[in-house]
Amino acid sequence: MPDDDNTIVSGPPKWRWPWRRDPEIEIGSQTREPDSPVAAPERARMRLPRLRRGQRRVAPPTWLASLLVTVVVLAAFVFHAAPHVARMGGMVGAQDARGLLVHLADFIPVFGDIDPARWLVPGASAWLWQPLPAAFGAAVLRMVALNIAGRDPVLAIWIAAVALAVDTATWLLMGLKLESAYSATEAAALVALLRVEGVTLLVLLILLAPTGKKRSGQTAT
Repeated sequence: MPDDDNTIVSGPPKWRWPWRRDPEIEIGSQTREPDSPVAAPERARMRLPRLRRGQRRVAPPTWLASLLVTVVVLAAFVFHAAPHVARMGGMVGAQDARGLLVHLADFIPVFGDIDPARWLVPGASAWLWQPLPAAFGAAVLRMVALNIAGRDPVLAIWIAAVALAVDTATWLLMGLKLESAYSATEAAALVALLRVEGVTLLVLLILLAPTGKKRSGQTAT
């Protein structure tokens, strides 16, 4: 019975020139198996660590960031508002207000050899000359920062920094011209506390602001 199946090749293969390529091999070399839907996620997961290489993110827990910002802004609010509260809107003289601030120092705790009242009382006393509108505007900004610290700590830091800028500008534009309104000790304490407040806000911004750097040809995740 004759065999009509031509797919079965019998006998030795036909001879061909050495430089001639096999059509089946040539066709197969140009044919690529389509990507499998299962293999694609596998390759994506293999590339993922390479995309994250070189990135650095600082992301403390939200509650901790809110707590840190709230404590710092609240301390600044109390410090800047204390001299104006002691003067009761101008109804109490500067010397009497200084005496009241000294009495308030008894409520400030001492941490070992560190006595915060040594700087806080004279520093607050140096603000007794500050115009009430400037002090009120800075206080409103700090209250806004306290209000949003729980939702957006970074934005609260920026708002507190604006309040600090208002106080610093008041000192530079007006305070330096009123040498008789404060003593040299009060001026030194005030400048030191302004620097401490500014550095503290800057450190908080560096720690809490989301950071990440990209390398060329990579995408941040």
